Amino acid sequence: MRRVMELNLHTLQRALKHEDYVLLEIYAPWCPHCIAFASEYEKVASLLPDLLVARMDGTHNPAPSNIKLQYFPTFAILSNKFDRPVLFTGSRSTHSLVKFVQDTIRLHDAGLDEN
Repeated sequence: MRRVMELNLHTLQRALKHEDYVLLEIYAPWCPHCIAFASEYEKVASLLPDLLVARMDGTHNPAPSNIKLQYFPTFAILSNKFDRPVLFTGSRSTHSLVKFVQDTIRLHDAGLDEN
């Protein structure tokens, strides 16, 4: 079972060289929404064992330059195959996040997305 990996900007850049896709949560340790969703995010990682599921403390690390951070938590799929990250805008639930990842990757791999 794959677990959520804690990354910083440097280790994220390294991971993107080796992984096709990375699901990233940018969080704040004091954020009640981030704290409440932490166990659900672990479930997301267990349901997507072939995907690197990661998190980055947005209070100690700058967000990647191509992510406009407006709130915590922010979720995005990053890939060197994309022109830009794909931001998650759905409801914070395990099901919604897993579906977002599966749909985004499926559409990209089929050549049907805008990235």
